[in-house]
Amino acid sequence: MSEKYLLFITDFINLRAVIDVSKDILKELNKNFKNFIIVNSENLKFLSQERKYDSNLFLDDFKYFNPSNISEFKRFAKDKEIIAINHFGRDYGTLGIHYTLKSSGIKQIMITKVGNIQMSDLRDWKHFILSIKSFFKRVFYKKFIFFLMIINFLPRIEIRFISNNLIIRNIRSSYFKNFIYKNKLFYAKELIPVNSRSYDFFLENKIETSEDYIVHLDGSLNYIEETDLRGRLNPNIIERHYFFLTRFLEKLSKVYKKEVIVCIHPSYNINEHKSFFKKFNVFQFKTREYICKSFIITNFRSSAVCDGIFLGKRALGLISNLMTKNEINQVKSLSNQIGYLSLNLEKDYHFNQNDLLISLNKHTLNYDEYIKNYHLVDKNITGNQKVVNIIKNKFNL
Repeated sequence: MSEKYLLFITDFINLRAVIDVSKDILKELNKNFKNFIIVNSENLKFLSQERKYDSNLFLDDFKYFNPSNISEFKRFAKDKEIIAINHFGRDYGTLGIHYTLKSSGIKQIMITKVGNIQMSDLRDWKHFILSIKSFFKRVFYKKFIFFLMIINFLPRIEIRFISNNLIIRNIRSSYFKNFIYKNKLFYAKELIPVNSRSYDFFLENKIETSEDYIVHLDGSLNYIEETDLRGRLNPNIIERHYFFLTRFLEKLSKVYKKEVIVCIHPSYNINEHKSFFKKFNVFQFKTREYICKSFIITNFRSSAVCDGIFLGKRALGLISNLMTKNEINQVKSLSNQIGYLSLNLEKDYHFNQNDLLISLNKHTLNYDEYIKNYHLVDKNITGNQKVVNIIKNKFNL
């Protein structure tokens, strides 16, 4: 009988960020499945170049496999019964991974339970070439891979675990979509609702909260999603942006008598952000800890704000005149859909202390609908445990 394996396939370039975001479900899978391995997807992509990785990326909690190419992966997969958790996306480079999984008889599942809201890009056609490239990278190839899955050229997803209830409601409310789904003609054969990452964490952990800090979740102006659309920003623009941001945070700190703490994404360069925030302490890998101690959370469009929303924390979306239309649109879209306030760093700098606090408190009443739609499914079992139980029963692992 073939030995059974559960693989979590992701790219090692952002491994620490992936583990930080998904550590709860990864630990649960590792605890329950003897042959659970995190596999590097980067060397399995088209036109990939073999990379070397810092040993600090690899935490002792897990087993890792870094195949140098598709042939090495196929040799590993031979004579094994494998279920793969797809965490490598759907773009041109991943076509080879999808096809390799099919040719090796490997079934795929997806776990999407972060609880964040996905938003579309606004392309600025002044950057015509970049906009075209971005369209193919972010839209065309995803839909093309979906199409190849539907016609069974590429393997479809056996199960997709989701915390977004709106997707399921949308399918059920449409005769056409419901017909397609029931006949297993979607790219994912089965959608299973589970609780979000935030809901699981706060259900399993009794966390003491406080209101000690103004917590800013900083974003990078030159992160790849934005540079794909308009190229890298001039350093002078970045300097001005952080001048107005620092000034705004200093005012929040002064009027509410709270220290400012800056938290950044695990994949960001902490030294770079420390150079932007010389007056504040900057932390990495401590975002949830400080969100629990926040008086107000400011952000641009960080998915980490979900934890604060779940705790009923005051949240504030920030807009800069130096941001692109796409960035501004996404900040506003996120704040509107979740239900919190957004302000302009320059135009709204002269806010009234009492009026702002009243408005922030009022907006926290809007969170219930968002939590119901994106986070809360079952009060009797965690999403992590439900994922484990279904994988065990469905695939006899």
